[in-house]
Amino acid sequence: DRRVVPRRLFPQIGVIAAIALLTGASRLILPPQLELPFGVPIFIALACSWFAIRLYQRDAMTLFALVLFLIVGANASDPLPIFAYAEETAGRLVGVAVIVGMLNVLLIGAIMEERALAVRRISQDIVTGLPNRAMFLSEAARELARAQSYNRPLSVVTFDIDGFRSVNSRHGSVVGDAVLNAISGHARAWLRPLDLLARIGGDEFAILMVETDQKSATALAEQLRITIDSTPIEINGAVVEVTVSVGVTGGRSGDTIESVLDRANASRHVAQQAGRNRVAAA
Repeated sequence: DRRVVPRRLFPQIGVIAAIALLTGASRLILPPQLELPFGVPIFIALACSWFAIRLYQRDAMTLFALVLFLIVGANASDPLPIFAYAEETAGRLVGVAVIVGMLNVLLIGAIMEERALAVRRISQDIVTGLPNRAMFLSEAARELARAQSYNRPLSVVTFDIDGFRSVNSRHGSVVGDAVLNAISGHARAWLRPLDLLARIGGDEFAILMVETDQKSATALAEQLRITIDSTPIEINGAVVEVTVSVGVTGGRSGDTIESVLDRANASRHVAQQAGRNRVAAA
C-alpha cells in the first residue's frame, strides 16, 4: 500500500519539504532587502514538488498545497499593492496560474492512484497477490462467453493443498502463508501467459486456460502436480512437503462460469477421495 511512506524515504522527503516550505515562507522570514522575487519561490517549489512526486505522490500534493498557501499568504501581507507594477503583476499572475495547474495535475494523479488502490483491494488476494475469487469469476465469465461465441476450447483447473490445515496447526499461520505463496509461485512459473491463476478460497486455487481443451489441460495439470510434489518448500530453515489434488473440466455448450467451476471442484473432490495428490477430470 503506497499510502504508507517507506521509512527509507523519510530523509529525502524531509529535506525536500524543508527546502520547499522555507522557500515558500521566504517573504515572511527574510528582511525586505533580501526578499526573493515572486517567481523564485514558485519555481523552487515546483522543483521540490517534482522531486517529491518521484518519491511519493500524495506527499508531493500536500507539500505543494502548503507552499501555495505560504506564498499567497506572504504576498497578501506585502505592504505594496499587488498591482503596483505591471511587471510584478504579470509575474504573480503567471506564477499563481502555474501553481494552480500543478496542483490540479497532482490532484488528478492522487485520485487515479486511489482508484487503482481501490481496484486492487477488491480484486486482489492480500496474501499471494493473485486475483481473488470475484476477479476470477469476472474474467472467466468474459472468456467463457468469447469461447462459446467463436466455438473455441476453454478449460478450468482447480486445486487445493492436501492437508493444509495440519500445516497451519503444526507450523503456524506465518508458515501457512509462506506455503500459499510458494505454491502460487510454482503455478505462476508453470503457467502460460494467457492463463489466469487466482486464489478462490483458503487453500483453493483456480486456473482459467483459454484455447485449451480438456485433454491438454489435464496433461498440463499433471505437470503442475508433479512439480509441486517434487519441490519441497524451505521456510526459515524448515522443510515443508506438500501435495495438491487437482480437478479439470472443459467448457461445454450452455455452461456458465459457475457451472464450469462447480464441475472442476467436483473433479477435485474425486481426486481427494481417491487418495489425494492426483488429477481427476470430468
